[in-house]
Amino acid sequence: MQECHVRVLAAQAVVVLLAGALSCGGSNRQLQSITTNHSGITQLQFTATGTFSTSPASVSSLPVFWWTGPAILHPPYAYTLSSQPYNVACQTGDSVIAIAPTSPNAPTSGTIPGQVFEVLVSTQTGAQEGGFVASAPQSISCP
Repeated sequence: MQECHVRVLAAQAVVVLLAGALSCGGSNRQLQSITTNHSGITQLQFTATGTFSTSPASVSSLPVFWWTGPAILHPPYAYTLSSQPYNVACQTGDSVIAIAPTSPNAPTSGTIPGQVFEVLVSTQTGAQEGGFVASAPQSISCP
């Protein structure tokens, strides 16, 4: 009887430890980079692939916010993540950038702080800033 009680207590301890690890973010998996690919000539379709710090290291159809510029945006910089391909008409001189939070558990919509948006999009002086990752800009050139 006492041996059975010890097994039950040991099993309960394992469950408590696992639940604690999962609820406290047992995984430190973070998005490290985004690459984009496109196809098309006059109507372009972009897709994003993310590289993470732990397995699965590569995720195709990564949910991202697509930014097309040189359009000037004003704060707040709202985003909504989508894993769908991004379709845009060819406009020479524009660039396309994919942006996503570093945490895979981040909300699918929200705002990007002004300074972060400035670094990732406006000045393009960094690929990671303030909990967000951006792809390298893809310049659009039309036939």
